[in-house]
Amino acid sequence: MCDGRTGYPSYNNYHLEYPQQQIYNSPRSLPPDSSAKLTALAFNPVISNTLVAAGATDGKVYIWDVQGNTLPQRTLVAGDVHDPVRTLAWSSDGQYLAAGYNDVNASILIWKI
Repeated sequence: MCDGRTGYPSYNNYHLEYPQQQIYNSPRSLPPDSSAKLTALAFNPVISNTLVAAGATDGKVYIWDVQGNTLPQRTLVAGDVHDPVRTLAWSSDGQYLAAGYNDVNASILIWKI
């Protein structure tokens, strides 16, 4: 569960803990012009990859490199879907990211990252 703004899980003393058990203390922020809240979080499953994706109430998916800048390095926009992101899942090879939306069609979009 995220705090809704910084991307910190609400557990582990508000730090992002990556699967290799490294702790990153820098907060991850949404762009200053965004009023969205985070609704989903998924770490890339490839051990050598340090990307984390977060879905938001505005339908956008933000991607951070946990070893990089505090602002997202990439923002994925779902075209005509502006409903909240309900869930995120990476492919096992870490090359694709799927987002499920809370819209009337229960849309699922997939991006090659």
